[in-house]
Amino acid sequence: MKRFLLVLIALFALTQAAWGQSPTQSPTKLVMQVSEGSAQAEYALSIANNLLSTDPGAQIQIVAYANGVDFLVDGFRSKRDEVKALKSRGVVFKVCNNTLRYRSIDASKVLPEASTVPYGAIEIARLQQQEGFAYVKP
Repeated sequence: MKRFLLVLIALFALTQAAWGQSPTQSPTKLVMQVSEGSAQAEYALSIANNLLSTDPGAQIQIVAYANGVDFLVDGFRSKRDEVKALKSRGVVFKVCNNTLRYRSIDASKVLPEASTVPYGAIEIARLQQQEGFAYVKP
């Protein structure tokens, strides 16, 4: 429940920032960590849809590692239709190559809507520090 409230507060703040955004302000930039499995992945997809509904120009990246990669791997609990729809709206999906190696998943099984990065957690830190993305862990 505590996590849910924190995510709601973060989304409220992002939405308020988006509504008050002037044309000269930078777009909302959000990176979400998915590392715990399919329920967390579904929540991240829902957050992305909600943010794009209120701020169509938002830049969203979803980075998956550990158990979170399953929704982006064909043959697991893939969410291909939802991922494809969000990709068409500009959402970027990234999968941790280190996790793929550790779990013996062939990189060719990653959905074509996603790309691989060497390390998921490091990519999240890079997006925050170097590109100014706000961080949410659904």
